[in-house]
Amino acid sequence: MSTFSENLPYASSFEGEADLLLNEIVENLCSSTKAQDWGPGCGHWVKQLNGYLDLQHPLSCQTRAQLARVLFELVITPGIDTSHAEVFSNTCVRLLKKKDKIGPEDLTLPWEPLFDMIYKIYFPKGRQKTLISES
Repeated sequence: MSTFSENLPYASSFEGEADLLLNEIVENLCSSTKAQDWGPGCGHWVKQLNGYLDLQHPLSCQTRAQLARVLFELVITPGIDTSHAEVFSNTCVRLLKKKDKIGPEDLTLPWEPLFDMIYKIYFPKGRQKTLISES
């Protein structure tokens, strides 16, 4: 598989940089998640991850599965802003839909928290329905 950076005239200087960049993204995303820094922290590092994916650097199935799990956990975190949840979920889907599939032995995500979250959004209780319709 050819990556974007292999077509550049100075591709030989990128060999180790991609791994260093990925390690930096993973470390900072995990530390931002532990600090519950959703907006500037996690949001920034997810954008960096999207840039990394845009450049089509190789990413192992195991690394993709671990990143997808972290992003899924961010999406279902209670009280997280919907705009951040959207960015995290889009990146999670992007990691999961690569051509080389992630098997169930590598990653199994619980469906109940996501179902509960969607159910609360689309089927709110009576009082919440009136508040939503008035705004």
